[in-house]
Amino acid sequence: MQDSLVTIAINIFSARNLPKADPTGLSDPYIILTYTSLKEGELIKKRKKTETIKESLSPTWNNSFVLKNVASESILTFNCFDWDNAFKFSSDDFLGKFKIMVERIPINKKVVWRVPLMDSMKSAGDLMFCTYAIPSTSFVQTQKKMLLGNVILTIEEMDTPLYVCRYQNRLDVNIQKTKGFINEKEKIPVYAQVSVGKQILETTVWKKKGDPFWNSTFSFSFKNANNINIQIKDWKMVRTNTTLGSVTVNLFDIPDNQLVTKEVPIKGGNGTLCCSFYITKYQMIDKILPIECEIEDDGDDWCKQNIQPFESFTDECNPKGIIDSKCKGGYHFELSKDDIGSLLNEDVPIFNENYFEKPIEEGIIPSVNKRAFYNTVKTSIGPILIVVGDEVGGLKKAVVISQFGTVKTYVKDIRDIDSEIMNVYGLKKEQVKMKECGKEIWSKLIEYESRNRRPAYKFGLVVATQGQKFEQQFLSNTTTSPLCQEFFNLIGKTIVLKGYNGYRGGLDVQNNTTGTHSIVSSFKGIDIMFHVSTMLQHEANDEQHLAKKRHIGNDVCVIIFKETNNKKDDEIDLNSFITQFNHVFIIVSPVVIKGVPLYRVCVCCKSAVQGFLPHFPPEKYFPRDRSFVDWLLCKTINGERASLESPQFIKSQRVAQKGLLEVIISNIMN
Repeated sequence: MQDSLVTIAINIFSARNLPKADPTGLSDPYIILTYTSLKEGELIKKRKKTETIKESLSPTWNNSFVLKNVASESILTFNCFDWDNAFKFSSDDFLGKFKIMVERIPINKKVVWRVPLMDSMKSAGDLMFCTYAIPSTSFVQTQKKMLLGNVILTIEEMDTPLYVCRYQNRLDVNIQKTKGFINEKEKIPVYAQVSVGKQILETTVWKKKGDPFWNSTFSFSFKNANNINIQIKDWKMVRTNTTLGSVTVNLFDIPDNQLVTKEVPIKGGNGTLCCSFYITKYQMIDKILPIECEIEDDGDDWCKQNIQPFESFTDECNPKGIIDSKCKGGYHFELSKDDIGSLLNEDVPIFNENYFEKPIEEGIIPSVNKRAFYNTVKTSIGPILIVVGDEVGGLKKAVVISQFGTVKTYVKDIRDIDSEIMNVYGLKKEQVKMKECGKEIWSKLIEYESRNRRPAYKFGLVVATQGQKFEQQFLSNTTTSPLCQEFFNLIGKTIVLKGYNGYRGGLDVQNNTTGTHSIVSSFKGIDIMFHVSTMLQHEANDEQHLAKKRHIGNDVCVIIFKETNNKKDDEIDLNSFITQFNHVFIIVSPVVIKGVPLYRVCVCCKSAVQGFLPHFPPEKYFPRDRSFVDWLLCKTINGERASLESPQFIKSQRVAQKGLLEVIISNIMN
């Protein structure tokens, strides 16, 4: 673990064109940066907070921090908020966020980033920060000041252009002013709204007399957009803002790599709008966003299916009455839809790599157009394969496979595959030399992908009665109440273990050494075996219940059915589960609200686990029916998938995948 830790100096410098959150047309923005750090052998979620800049949509913080012992497999999350504490009963407004995997940050190199902030797939301005990372093994506390000196920005670096997705162009727009639009004696608060494709950004509100002078600069990324649409609106504190006039500029009328200044007539209003444009084609751009940050601007979903969006916890959930407060430091909690981020389109759940599906067969099933290549040069990345196939819009779909996972991407031409591999993994030219594979590769690749799929899962299912707090007490139970039996009947089917020929999840189906019965279920073709605490073999003389812990202690996800009085003396102590494997606990409690029998659910995840779908429903409580079971099984499966991406498991996974790929390439070469 120590070898994979980095210490990062970071300067959160500024933001541009943030959303308006206050009735004044301004915001009071600040940034909260969250990350995962190793402390005393445990991964702990930590945060840093910038100062609050009052009444600004383009704040400059210039706040520097040192992040010590950051796990390279974790994520830096920048959340931008508008300070609203002046209003006693309101919470701070969320403005936008940006996430980046720590392993994407170069070591021993100063990097200035200007990146897009997003709010539920909507543009929310951009953020500028600077990083300088070193291995934690080489960091000494006395070097802190020197390390921070590496992230001081120069005047030239403050003009760093926006990072964009691969194969996307960058458009810089400057909205200068209007002429003859507003009478010089009139005072109308107005702002300009600029949209390119689905991206929308806005100027500040002009509140002086006469024509507005904004001089606001915006940066967009685009691939297939045709027009720049600019609407001039009046600003109303309460009512809906009205469009006073609009301008449309055709992108095809703007030459590449050339500053174009236009004075365009305003439709629906008087006068003209003065603005300028500059398009940088993707071939000229070296500021490229990591693939997990990519957001498509059109209807093509090829890369979307590979993006790992990394849901995040808000950490504002209070599990009082359910979880002992001393457990809060090492866990995230989820009790409602507001407790994790909302970056995903749930109508298309396969877009989430943490979802129970990971559909990439389309990319590796052989066809006339597909060709496969492997890297003949040995690097620290390990074996690399790329499959290039069908063409869409002048680009060829490609799948890049390595121990780090499967990446969907595009290449313009077969001759570009070396460059694409260099871009994906940050390799140098001499480290990449791709060679085409023979026909035998296809069956090997399909076999490799089938090994990465999970046809079945095993989960712990623990019974906790009223007044019980600790694992030892839970495992001592041998009977169930009517409420618990109702839950068991709903979640699955009770089977006799002896002679059972389905997925057994490590249980004995021949000699009854692990109990005589268990509960099984299924979800969309995935078989599930529960390790039920009241059904596993119970040994009266075993006060530690080692026989039960042998199974439940090795389950990544554990469902706890808890009958509770909602008081402190009935709160579950998660720290009593002493195991490295349990990462997600889902606590289900029966409740009755206004005469309606429901379930209350609390999801508890170790700090290193990212948030996962599905979200909670708006009403927070669940009916006692099949719809709840589907939600619960999906949530539990995704919980295990998300946990396997955490530092506890990811290294062993990569070692196994690397070994499989080495065998495939060895067979090709021989």
